[in-house]
Amino acid sequence: MIKTLYLFIFCSMNVLKFMFKYSALAFASCSIFFTLKSSAQGFKESKVFISGSIKKFDKEKHLKSVVFMVSSAFGEITKKAEIIDSTGRFMLETFIASPQDISIQYENNTAELFLRPGDSLKIELGVLPFINIIDGTLAVENRMIQEFKDKRTTDHYKNPKGVSSLFDKWATDYTRYEAWSKLIEHYNEEPLLEDSVSYFLKNYNMNHLPVISGPYTHFISGLYRYFTHSAPQVKSALFAEYAKERNFLGIGGIFAEGIKSSTTGLTRELLLTMLFMDALNGQQLTEFKALWNKYPVLNTYLKSKILAKSAELEASLKNQKIKDESTLVQINQAGGGSVLDSIIMKFPEKVIYIDFWAPWCSPCMAAMPKSKELQHYYKSKDIAFVFFASQCSDESWKSTIANQALTGTHYKLTNDQFNVLSSKFDINGIPHYVIINKEGKIANGNAPGPEQKEGLKHELDRLLK
Repeated sequence: MIKTLYLFIFCSMNVLKFMFKYSALAFASCSIFFTLKSSAQGFKESKVFISGSIKKFDKEKHLKSVVFMVSSAFGEITKKAEIIDSTGRFMLETFIASPQDISIQYENNTAELFLRPGDSLKIELGVLPFINIIDGTLAVENRMIQEFKDKRTTDHYKNPKGVSSLFDKWATDYTRYEAWSKLIEHYNEEPLLEDSVSYFLKNYNMNHLPVISGPYTHFISGLYRYFTHSAPQVKSALFAEYAKERNFLGIGGIFAEGIKSSTTGLTRELLLTMLFMDALNGQQLTEFKALWNKYPVLNTYLKSKILAKSAELEASLKNQKIKDESTLVQINQAGGGSVLDSIIMKFPEKVIYIDFWAPWCSPCMAAMPKSKELQHYYKSKDIAFVFFASQCSDESWKSTIANQALTGTHYKLTNDQFNVLSSKFDINGIPHYVIINKEGKIANGNAPGPEQKEGLKHELDRLLK
């Protein structure tokens, strides 16, 4: 049953339709038992150059920047916006470490370009077609790739003449990982028998470094999501206990052990890199160091990226200089109710906008620029902006406020205080926002966030009257 379902999902109808047109890839993409020619684990970082122009560019009508999205082998995506000059020309210079696709976005159009470290391409952006490959080290391959993407699921696609080994590798990897990403997505959405992913991994070459494409990024991210959301150990009683206690080291250890026990080689190193980067992005330096000592990554390139990120965070955490616009308050009352009472007493006859957040929470941090704008808009009004941080160290709390120049009044909650308040306001995740009116009553226990600008302003303005 597992094998049948595996093959059914594995070979989607679109992929199968293409395979009959491009038979060289059929066995490699659909068979669960395959042999790969390349098992390279080497990364070699070098610059790539993409120069281009906008066809019939009008600086009064057209956008003046082109956006490039550069993915890494471990799922990290870097966004780069390059300015278009008055003549319609632009240039991207960036580093990559292995053959990969780079996404390019302009106005309402998107395309991908295939480059290796050290390559260069010259392109032109227009309407139909959106992208025209003019010249460069991989101009021929990129033209084949554009045709492949445009026509591969239609009856008009024919085997390209003079196929290079580079195009063949790109097309094989692209087709293979497109199918596999759908398979992993299915496992995450509708978990099957516990050994389903094990069966897949048993037949997957874990030392294979593919072309870094959109399908590959979806695949490795989906596999990481499996180990951190869907795997059997994530549903264990021990995990539930760690989650209840907000024991991030215990949770990270369960994730790392699951990855270690189920994967090998480069795949293990990539998934552990993703775990470590998540911890560092969440400013969990202590937890990272403990996990790193037990589950080190040996690949030289991946190790250098992790340690650079760790050093960057360590330097950031040393900055504890808070600007005058922020007020830090650390309270020791046992209950969350008394914390809330103290806030209301501190700001009598004021509307209070409360933000529950943490330095490790990406959505929380993404909302902070809009929060600053909101505070500036209401700076002469009777509104107090209060921030309740939780589940973080004092060091991380203070350094985030300092490095991000966060304004407002900041409170660091104990776990008990957060538990009481989360129960009171039915908080299932952060960020979470609460509005208290001038009479000290709860006006909205699940208020709009700063990004919901118009709705939030309407509510605050009404309470200020």
